[in-house]
Amino acid sequence: TQGDTRAAADDYQLPDNNRCTGHDSRGGDVAFSVPVTGGQRTFIQAVPEQGWDLSLYVVGDCESPLDDCQGSDGGLAEAVVFTPEADGTALVVVDGSAGEAGRFTLSWGAAACEADDECGGGRCEAFQCVGQ
Repeated sequence: TQGDTRAAADDYQLPDNNRCTGHDSRGGDVAFSVPVTGGQRTFIQAVPEQGWDLSLYVVGDCESPLDDCQGSDGGLAEAVVFTPEADGTALVVVDGSAGEAGRFTLSWGAAACEADDECGGGRCEAFQCVGQ
């Protein structure tokens, strides 16, 4: 799905050095409910258009995002891989870092791998093992 944080309010303000993403999230943010399957390793990825600095995090509770949070902020494309306990929805936030904002693509699905060493001699591309 496509999204844009340029006109979004700054509802979630994670501080510098937070335990979820490690970086501040001082910028407009957009929240999504993403369907997940319990026990299935899942990826959620956000890719910014034109290289702006985004933060991506999955939270257990929108009211207290740092209480139960897995996040990513440090590369161009941000991704979180996790295994939900039960069927339901993941609460996902795409946020600006250091006040940046822009358009992005959000994708999610089953994750067979995160790294090449999980692919038995193949390589991990787009969270799937290839070339085995």
